[in-house]
Parts: sequence; C-alpha cells; structure tokens
Amino acid sequence: MQPTRVALWDGMAKQVPKGSTSQEVIALVETTLDRCLASPAELQTAQAEADANLPAHARAALDKTVALPSRSYRDAAIIQLAYGLTLKEMDHTRRQAGARTIASKVSKLFRKRHIAAVDDAYQNIGKNTVDLARGNEPDFDAVLKWANNAPANLRTIAFGLAVAKTAETARPVKTMPVLDSAKLTFPVMARLVGGLLSAPSGGAHEQFAVAAALEAAIEEIEGSGRLRVETKAVDRIRCELWRYRRHTVKARRED
Repeated sequence: MQPTRVALWDGMAKQVPKGSTSQEVIALVETTLDRCLASPAELQTAQAEADANLPAHARAALDKTVALPSRSYRDAAIIQLAYGLTLKEMDHTRRQAGARTIASKVSKLFRKRHIAAVDDAYQNIGKNTVDLARGNEPDFDAVLKWANNAPANLRTIAFGLAVAKTAETARPVKTMPVLDSAKLTFPVMARLVGGLLSAPSGGAHEQFAVAAALEAAIEEIEGSGRLRVETKAVDRIRCELWRYRRHTVKARRED
C-alpha cells in the first residue's frame, strides 16, 4: 500500500497506509495508540504539546471528556478527531457513515491492548441520530464544536493527547512467575491462604483459594493416573428410569 496523509504529532511524521476512510481512521488510531503504549514518555510529550498550543477551553473540555465515566464519549471523541484528520472536509458534530462499524473495531483494538472500552461508542450517544452535540455532555460537545474551526495541526495535537491519555489506562496482564514447588510447603501455603481469607474481598479471595485447591488436586490425580470417569450401563440406566417413572405415577395416584 502506498503511504498517504501524514499525521504530524510531537514533531515526527507518522505515515498512515492508504485505503478506505474506515481503514485510514482505524490505522491512525492504532498506530498512534501503539506508539503511546511503546513509550510512556509519549504522554508527557502530548501534554507538553497541548499545554503549548491548545486553547485553554479546548484543553479543559478534552481532558474532562476523556475522563468521563461513560467511555462512549472518550472513544467517540477520538474517532471523530481521527475522521477529521482523514477527510478533507467534515462536521465533527455529526456521526459519519460507517462510524459505528469503526467504533466496534476500535473497541476490539482497545480491549486487545487491555484498555477498558464500550462495544460501540455511538450506541448510546448517536444510535438513532447523526447529531452528536445534543447537550448531554457539554464538554464533549465543546470539543467537537472547537474541532470544526480548529486547524489540522491543533486537531492533531488534541487527537494525540486523547489517545495518549487512553493508552495510560491500559492494564496489561503480567506473565505469571515460575513457581518453585519445593518451597510451597504446608506451613507456607497455610499462611498464604490465611492471609487471603483474613483480607476483605467480597468473597473473591475465597473463590481463588478454592479454585487453586481444586486445580492442584486435579493435577495431582491426573498425574497419578487415578482419575477416571465411570458410567452406568445403558440397560441399568433404563431400568432405573422405569422404576422412577413407576414410583412417580404410583405416588400421584395415592395423592
């Protein structure tokens, strides 16, 4: 694929592969997000760029939008800004054709990188209308309205900041350490389980302890070859089923 539109952020050119608008929007989000995840310093760079260039009201509105409990507004703001950097002309306050499909893909992109996200950012804020600035979240509306009149370089900085802040919320699952089984003696495990059960967890620690014990027991039984499944003969099952039915009918008649 040939490179096309260049997103200028933090003074470095980032080429986005040429394709359909949807492909370019997703590629822009993905490449920017991965760059932020690869280097924690990107957030500081994005914040410095925003401090130096974005109007105070736009910066404040963007920060509040990204921090909203409803992640729909955060994700929608990122997608709308990405659209604006991809299309020559666009009204940021209106949902674009195919935006819900992009939102679904962005959601999967986020979750794959251990970032909490909604299934479809437009599900609750733009499902039955293309008008996104409807007064439900003033800060979100302010970001979109500001973007309509802002030059591309400032919108790029705003987009980069929103993605960097989103990347900061990633909670990757760390690889489990290799256990030294020889050190897992009964006194050690008793202290560990006792500590878990003494800490309030709403029942979570109890579940972890039981699950660990069951897994260890199954692993030991399987390793010894003593684990097996026994089933009754088919004829015996039929006989017992017939007796059960006969007993049930007799009990009903007696009632």
